[in-house]
Amino acid sequence: MVHVRPEAPSGQQLETFQFPVLFEGGNRGANIVAKMNFQVDQEGLYWFDVLLGGTQLLTRVPLEVVYQPQPGRTGTP
Repeated sequence: MVHVRPEAPSGQQLETFQFPVLFEGGNRGANIVAKMNFQVDQEGLYWFDVLLGGTQLLTRVPLEVVYQPQPGRTGTP
């Protein structure tokens, strides 16, 4: 099982997502394509920790969120 643990720009850890994965060995890899229903409510750098078995950190993936108002539009996101 692979776990993806998001972290907000504030440092708050968000809900962890779990995905089943099959590692066949040899020269074969694995991809995960998933809808996580992730809600962005802060501007800044989000991190997604990818963990094997929920404990072993494999990698971290960054996502920079920048609010850019559109010309002629009012309100906030």
